[in-house]
Amino acid sequence: MTYTSYAQLAAEHVLGVDYRIVMSYRGTPEAVVAPHSESMETGTRELAQAIAGVEMDGPAWSVYEFRATMPANNTDLHITSTLFDEPTCLWLLKQSMRVITVHGKSGSTPMVYVGGLDTLARDRVAAELAAAGFTVASPTESYDGDDPANLCNRGLSGMGVQLELTTALRASMFGTNTAAGRWASRTDVFYDFVRAVRRGFAVDEYTLG
Repeated sequence: MTYTSYAQLAAEHVLGVDYRIVMSYRGTPEAVVAPHSESMETGTRELAQAIAGVEMDGPAWSVYEFRATMPANNTDLHITSTLFDEPTCLWLLKQSMRVITVHGKSGSTPMVYVGGLDTLARDRVAAELAAAGFTVASPTESYDGDDPANLCNRGLSGMGVQLELTTALRASMFGTNTAAGRWASRTDVFYDFVRAVRRGFAVDEYTLG
């Protein structure tokens, strides 16, 4: 099933067994969020950590993951981005000016959909990805991330960026596409993608006020 709230999910599953919540708070204006990581949308865990700056040049940003860790049926733990209300994640969003979320979607063609209400950062990220050779698709209504309740738009600025990577694109980023293998077999595609996203999202032009 698809849960409509974290409380509903937590009533039926065990934290630390069925799923894990991982956050590294670094006090930065930027936060990277992967709400369906590990076995729900494979590759988004590794991408979120790298986009946040783990093992990359430049500043490290705050990062949050909801990791599904059941032996099977991990998609049952899916909470949509507009309903996602896990408290640790909500706390991080309230500390962060700008949020970028990383998702996976089905698709046999390698491409990425770039959405979100932050049109400046969205367009910069899309341009950097296109310049790096990635196919950037215009987001359809299902993937445009323009709902104010979407996770990417719930930072302090009220607008963010959403990335939706197809299965084929994520598969091309790893030589061995398993939970253990993804950490040791990241390809040039992975690093080119991460660097392009970081270049596009790094400039902070927003202040409260």
